Amino acid sequence: MIKQNNDGVEKKHDSSAFGPSPWRMCEAATCEAKTHHACQPATYSVALVSDFFEPAVGGVERHMRALADALARLAHRVVVVTHAYPPHHLDEAAVDLQSGARVHSLPTAAASARRVAPSVVRLLPRFCDVLARERVHVVHTHALCSMSVELSAAAAQLGCSVVHTEHSCYDERGWIARARTQLQRVVLAHTHGRIAVSRAVRASLCSRCGVDERAVAVIGNAVDASRFKPRRSNIRPTSIAGEPTINIVFLARL
Repeated sequence: MIKQNNDGVEKKHDSSAFGPSPWRMCEAATCEAKTHHACQPATYSVALVSDFFEPAVGGVERHMRALADALARLAHRVVVVTHAYPPHHLDEAAVDLQSGARVHSLPTAAASARRVAPSVVRLLPRFCDVLARERVHVVHTHALCSMSVELSAAAAQLGCSVVHTEHSCYDERGWIARARTQLQRVVLAHTHGRIAVSRAVRASLCSRCGVDERAVAVIGNAVDASRFKPRRSNIRPTSIAGEPTINIVFLARL
């Protein structure tokens, strides 16, 4: 930038004296990661982003943990970006899971025990720093929440591929529903891939946001039945005193 001093002499101002911004550092690291990835196309560096993760308990939390472990077993580099929980919600920490995935807990204000209050731009410098350090190729946001809304747009601007998975069906009536739909559209506008966990969720997402169903893949949540077997002592008989029995199984979400 050129400035003119009191003597009328033009003088060049060196902005680098203030040091590179996190945004520029992340852009450079993203370009470097893409160059490195071109030589090794078999593996990716994936960041899973959401308000919902351990130590909280819930369906999205379990889904993300299972996905992180599975991707790590396939030799991908996996990082989870979420928020820190009270009483350490103002501290930034990085913890390695047993599978090799790394969890980055960003300090931020919590709107509730599981949700993050909108931060506008306060999360961006720390998020960009994580992308740069971990050389992330793909950002995968989960559920409609503050972190997925704010950070999906930042990731797309930095050149990362962005995927979003929607986990819930929402009501379409009322001003809260309309506001939620607008936020959902913001997320979808910056994504390169869209996933729903069921056909019902896909139908709800497409109806609310005006998205073609062919643009949303369905990858259903499921239970691996081979990993859950009853004890022999708990196996119910098929008949009692010659009369057939009726065994009822109840399934529900958390």
